[in-house]
Amino acid sequence: MNTIITKLINIFSLKDISPPGKIFILISSAFLLMDRTIGSNFVIFLTDYHKFTPLQSSLIFAVFSLVVCLIDFPLGNIADIYGRKKILILGFASYSLGMLIFGLANSILYFIIGAVLEAIGMALISGVPVSWYYDEVKAEQKEGESLNVFALQKWWGHLLLLLTGPLVGILINYNPNATFICSSMFGFISIVLISVVMKENYGEIKDEKRDARSSWNLFKQNITSLKKNQKFIDYVIADIGEIVYFFGFIFIWQQVYLASGFSKVNIGFVYTAMIFLTGLGGGVLALKQIKKLPLEKVYFISGVGVVVGLVLCSLASFNSWFFLGGAVIFEFCLGTVLTINNEITNRIVDKESRTAFLSAISSIAGLFTTITYVMHGLFSEKLSFGVIFIICAVAAIVSLSKKHSILLITTKSAITINFSDK
Repeated sequence: MNTIITKLINIFSLKDISPPGKIFILISSAFLLMDRTIGSNFVIFLTDYHKFTPLQSSLIFAVFSLVVCLIDFPLGNIADIYGRKKILILGFASYSLGMLIFGLANSILYFIIGAVLEAIGMALISGVPVSWYYDEVKAEQKEGESLNVFALQKWWGHLLLLLTGPLVGILINYNPNATFICSSMFGFISIVLISVVMKENYGEIKDEKRDARSSWNLFKQNITSLKKNQKFIDYVIADIGEIVYFFGFIFIWQQVYLASGFSKVNIGFVYTAMIFLTGLGGGVLALKQIKKLPLEKVYFISGVGVVVGLVLCSLASFNSWFFLGGAVIFEFCLGTVLTINNEITNRIVDKESRTAFLSAISSIAGLFTTITYVMHGLFSEKLSFGVIFIICAVAAIVSLSKKHSILLITTKSAITINFSDK
């Protein structure tokens, strides 16, 4: 037993990770803790506690996604110009304040105000920790550790959520507002953490003047390059499918759980178990046995698991245990898929373009997430849960097959997306 424990400690230890890698894991885990604490509560909070219809709830989330869509890409340039640490602190502050307002809201207007502030915070944060890490780790000359860092971030970040599960499970039934307030407090504590452990860095810009004009010029340059870059467009198509199946599952699983006759008391614990599986799935990539396998093979197997999990969830109307079994498979394999997605991005995007690329992806994600939420609100009561999960499974096949092809290509030859390419 001691030998097994020792091996596990060595596998998930951070001792061989560079200082920037450790800080990235810490900051990303802090955001995950803030963001996912309320993940098991959103739908219940709006539909059960405040008696909103699925369409009303979907429209609130759609406002959030639309704001992200509109401002994420421009704000990505702002981080490169004015400093990633400063923008990250501002993002955490806006997101935390939005959570606080959302938790205390008693009308749809205040929910929308809270959602807008959360969206601004999300747009400010989006892509910044990853870009900050890549620049810092290059200075340490340990770029090769990136996949291991992403795997460990999934593991440690989701492990922290085990601490909040019992708390959230209790608060959902006695004081749902408190979960949002707790999330907000996590965010404000994270600001102190960022201030202490991170050092400032900037993106590479040709214009040394860090002002509004340089920001606008960089924005126009990236817009022009994105329009002409077919490789970027191919990657976006794959991401659209991922948005559909990821958010489709996220938004509907709680309703399926309750409709299947399971107790609301346990939903926080079930959610905690599910996201821990996501962390475990990502953490598996840190195992030496897995590292020996070709990355594209691991991605293929995990992708099949994601699709199988969604198909099993679609059979929930026949037996509720199909849903729970499918959710377990889906969440575990999703952890591996999302971790390797980070590595795919690392392979195909050059350093100078990284923040703009990630911000552009998030903006497009915001647009399609908005559409997904609105469609869910309009059709969730007309379509059975099974049909929605099948749609998610088809979207997963499209997305995962596309990214698997990208992974195969980058394994055979070095390919990067450079926004200066014409």
